[in-house]
Amino acid sequence: MHSEATIAPSATPGAMARAETFQGVQALRFVAAMMVVVTHATFMVGERLLGLGASNDWRVGNAGVDIFFVISGFVMALSSRHLVDRPDGARLFVIRRLIRIVPLYWLATTLKLLAVLAVPAATLHSSIDLPHLLSSYLFLPAYNGEGEVKPLLAVGWTLTFEMFFYALFALALVLRIAPVVFLTVVLVPMAVLSAFVPAGAPAVLSYFNPILLEFLFRVYLAKLVSDGVRPSMPMSVALAVVGALALFLPVSELPVLNDRAIYWGIPALMLVAGIVFLEPVIGHRMPKTLIEWGEASYALYLTHNLLVPFIGVIVVKVGFTHPAGVVALCMVASLILAVLCYRWFERPVTRWLRNRLLVSESAGRPVSTARIA
Repeated sequence: MHSEATIAPSATPGAMARAETFQGVQALRFVAAMMVVVTHATFMVGERLLGLGASNDWRVGNAGVDIFFVISGFVMALSSRHLVDRPDGARLFVIRRLIRIVPLYWLATTLKLLAVLAVPAATLHSSIDLPHLLSSYLFLPAYNGEGEVKPLLAVGWTLTFEMFFYALFALALVLRIAPVVFLTVVLVPMAVLSAFVPAGAPAVLSYFNPILLEFLFRVYLAKLVSDGVRPSMPMSVALAVVGALALFLPVSELPVLNDRAIYWGIPALMLVAGIVFLEPVIGHRMPKTLIEWGEASYALYLTHNLLVPFIGVIVVKVGFTHPAGVVALCMVASLILAVLCYRWFERPVTRWLRNRLLVSESAGRPVSTARIA
């Protein structure tokens, strides 16, 4: 299911552009997913153990979502570049995205539905409403019972934006317009107009969001790599280090920098770009275990949100209330569940669907299996 192509230290920029897998990026995917796990684990600890609510969560961990946004779109745009000139490019693109995203998300959403019905004590912020439930399965924005535009599986809000981005990308392929041009023309105005969307507006207007700029970041990065651009090693290291450090800067409270597309999106772009450009040096040095954890990062991102609340219920009942210990337990348990889910469900189901739906994607050309989140 997954191309194991790596880039040797002597790889050229052109070889980098042709690669389907960036091992350094795979490892970074795991880091990004685990950042989100820690954020939700600390939120759970604050709410259930300490009575502090969101004030106790590790806020920076939310930046893992922004790293995911940049990574997923970069790999998607790079692996889909050969579809631009194909008459069936849009169809193949849509099929590949649906195969990759839908099965595991539907499974996780269904498990969340069952959990809400069976163990409501473990799902404090969820309720069942049929229109909202249908919107959740269809990746459409809708208000939940708490007045937030989020699906039943709360972390799925990112996939609502992902699917919107995929629809625009597919439309660009249908119109035979360069995706980077089409997406710029559409997404920049939408990000700007988001400033005029009032609170409580119809859920569909949530698509007008500055976070859309992060989707452009990743497409531009993919274009740079495709064009053979490769900064020097010192510059690549600087990009990665400065980007990583900038994620922790307390700039989000400054009026001019109070949007995550700026205070997390730009550092995430720098970090991912640095790792991408360092691939010839670090890619072949990545431990296989870390690469598999990166493979399981989509499962980690979706399933930890099911597990962490149950861990909260259990630790309270058994009297284990050490905050750091509970967070560590959430991290380990979530990773184990994700790896098992990846091995036993995501990988075989995706392979099965690809073999049946993409077997004739191209004559003699292997199906691209570049991973996204």
